[in-house]
Amino acid sequence: MFFRRKNKKKQKPEELRQHYRRAPGKKHALSIKLERQDGATLSGELADLSAGGVGILFPLEQDPEFAVGETMTLHFSALVHDGTVKVDAEMVRCIQSDATGVRYGFRFTSAEDLFEQLDSFYLKFFNRRRDVRVRPALDRRFKTKLHTSAGTIDVTVHDISPSGFGFVMPETDAFAVGDSFEVELFIPKQPEPVRWPAKIAHITGGRVGMEFDVERIESSPAEHELLKNYCAQREIDMARWDNAG
Repeated sequence: MFFRRKNKKKQKPEELRQHYRRAPGKKHALSIKLERQDGATLSGELADLSAGGVGILFPLEQDPEFAVGETMTLHFSALVHDGTVKVDAEMVRCIQSDATGVRYGFRFTSAEDLFEQLDSFYLKFFNRRRDVRVRPALDRRFKTKLHTSAGTIDVTVHDISPSGFGFVMPETDAFAVGDSFEVELFIPKQPEPVRWPAKIAHITGGRVGMEFDVERIESSPAEHELLKNYCAQREIDMARWDNAG
């Protein structure tokens, strides 16, 4: 994200996040409130966010002049949805722009605390991966099989990107981070499934995140292109829906 300026020199933002950052759509716009250590609160404009952090804008005349390393609690909410997501964060960078004001970058100090609070509405605004994750269309299930030496487990993709996917499993006791599977993906509208090795990258509540084996994916570029094309089209469809009206 951004370095704090000293002499009010303009700096160009650098893409240093490990996660794809996403600008919230207009239809389901999120609001954000910042709570400082002394209890004082203020509101900013949400610029972008990911599973790792968030960018917040302030007009130049309302610059709160946060210090690098300052910690505070961020409260996310939406007019169209009940509930608030609360997460602790540390200010790490800042950029000043005469056109847009002052942009602060915050790093979440506990991703696990964040994801424990996310329901299906809020989950789509936060992304763990370098690639954007998309949700399958509501009228078309994305079926997947996890093959192990002990048998086959049928799951339904909850969200997916070119580098991995997530699914919901009420009982996750049988899974552990690092477990490996041969994954069979039935990409919608494709006549044949694709198979790649993958491992469990994280388990949060009933959500399981899988990560594809990069080397095996790169060895089958034509199949990977099918998944990339599917994700790209879903990203377009989701953006059109989020920004409608």
